[in-house]
Amino acid sequence: MKGKYPDYVIEGLSNPESEKINPDLIITLIKHICTSQKPGAILIFVPGWEDISAILRKTNEQNNFFNPCEYSITYLFKL
Repeated sequence: MKGKYPDYVIEGLSNPESEKINPDLIITLIKHICTSQKPGAILIFVPGWEDISAILRKTNEQNNFFNPCEYSITYLFKL
């Protein structure tokens, strides 16, 4: 991989923390998409229920933005 990708990419991917889900970053991204793009759907895939729950808590904290009359948020999880 050395030479094929910049050093900062290899360093970032080798960091075990790089695979942690950042709910704040996901919420910020959703807000950006909702305010800068045409209406549509956003699919977000995260690896487990713990991550889904963390994002759900963040959306509930942001109820002034994620108004249920404007947005429909559906969480899917398969056991």
